[in-house]
Amino acid sequence: WLFFIYGFAGWCVEVIFHAANKGIFINRGFLIGPICPIYGYGLVAVILALTPIKDNVFLVYIGSVIICSVFELIVGWASEKFMHTRLWDYTDNAFNIGGYVCLKFSLLWGVGCICILYIFHPMAMKLVYLIEAIPRTHGNIMLCIISAAFLCDLGITAVNAFKLDAHMRAIDDVAKALEKVSYGIGDGLTDGTLKVQESRAETEREQIYWNDYVQHHVPQAYDGMRELLWRHKEQGGVLCVVSHSYTQNILRDYRENGLPEPDLVFGWESPASERKQPLSA
Repeated sequence: WLFFIYGFAGWCVEVIFHAANKGIFINRGFLIGPICPIYGYGLVAVILALTPIKDNVFLVYIGSVIICSVFELIVGWASEKFMHTRLWDYTDNAFNIGGYVCLKFSLLWGVGCICILYIFHPMAMKLVYLIEAIPRTHGNIMLCIISAAFLCDLGITAVNAFKLDAHMRAIDDVAKALEKVSYGIGDGLTDGTLKVQESRAETEREQIYWNDYVQHHVPQAYDGMRELLWRHKEQGGVLCVVSHSYTQNILRDYRENGLPEPDLVFGWESPASERKQPLSA
């Protein structure tokens, strides 16, 4: 189960990464279905090898860098040698070996494996325990179906890679079914990624507009506000302002309106936990 969980999760991460960078869905990996075996095999290998030393984060990091780099080198070389396919190319990155591995991504794999071993793997194990909690017959059927689909995918990929006779109705039907699943999931992940990017871009545009507005516009105090605040201060009260504007603009606005200077100001440059929060819907 862990192989399929990590293989699918790795495929999803790859799809989201390329959707964010290129704006389109790209079916990552060399298989048709939604799985990247290199993530499945690689992460299971990392977990088996490094779990005994997981109390030493430094050794886990070094071990992750070495295991992932060796695994990536072997798979990258083998895919190009036997399948005539470049799954990735690090040629433009410094300190690379044949374009199969490079220092930058090897170090990043180390960080990623630490996150997986200490954060994601416990959650993955909970999922495995949930699956194992269902009747054994049902779980075995699920595993057999997934395994059969994976093996068929491997077979179809081999047929295409080695230019074998692919004119078999059953193979064509399975390939189309796997492709439909991949595109269904991939399109959903891509659309979600693009919506998140657009939402962030819109937020940034609104923030730029708001910052420009408050830099050049002094709002007028409400009627009676000046008298109310001065009376509050004269009675020993404390004036605290929490605003979407920046502190320097808030102080300017209070001076321009003849208001008492605030004792405390939490402007937009304050830590997120101290900023003014939007009202819940």
